[in-house]
Amino acid sequence: MNDLTRAIVSIFSTYKSCIPEPIYEFGSMQVKGQEGSADLRKYFLGTNFIGCDIREGLGVDRIENVESINLPDDSIGTCLCLNTLEHVQNPEQAIKEMIRVTSGTLLIAVPFKFPVHEFPSDYWRMTPQCMGYLLTKYAKPGSIMFLFGYGTNLEPETVLGMLIRNNPSGLTNMYNTLGRLCTEYNKRAVKIDKMKKYLPGNLVGFLSQHFIKLSLQVDLAD
Repeated sequence: MNDLTRAIVSIFSTYKSCIPEPIYEFGSMQVKGQEGSADLRKYFLGTNFIGCDIREGLGVDRIENVESINLPDDSIGTCLCLNTLEHVQNPEQAIKEMIRVTSGTLLIAVPFKFPVHEFPSDYWRMTPQCMGYLLTKYAKPGSIMFLFGYGTNLEPETVLGMLIRNNPSGLTNMYNTLGRLCTEYNKRAVKIDKMKKYLPGNLVGFLSQHFIKLSLQVDLAD
């Protein structure tokens, strides 16, 4: 899990009215090298947080296959699935299942411009259009959808999709804050792309990290 995804979760976690309990994370196992950095429950302290994965490991409270979730309809308040669907053989079925069991908020982030990484397998990359299509296809009546692409228009690094029901207080502020992060991040991504034409790769890599840190420190106060 990268700095951008953690920044998104950090923002999301401050809008308590948009995060009904229980909170379930699908893909919660902290793989080797990501111990601690991939731990999301630290953003949701004091809540009923259940980490789920297809196999046992650090951060896993419950074994679940996201393509066939062993839970009743509308039994989850908030569902998180971050940098996980690329490892699922049938992501459409997984999205359908997560929507089925979620009564409040569903937050999904997937990489697009990202190297192959096997935990244990890497199958898919998903465009914003694909994310929007699948969320719309299975959304329950009254759902509100958010969709963001973080990066350049043609090569977003991360695609963020959200379905939220019941129009909770704080929803507009959360949308605007995630939007400001997206705007700042995308501006810097465009600059980085331009630099690649004129500067050595190692220097671009150093400047990229600098720009990313700047975008994540943007003033996000309401």
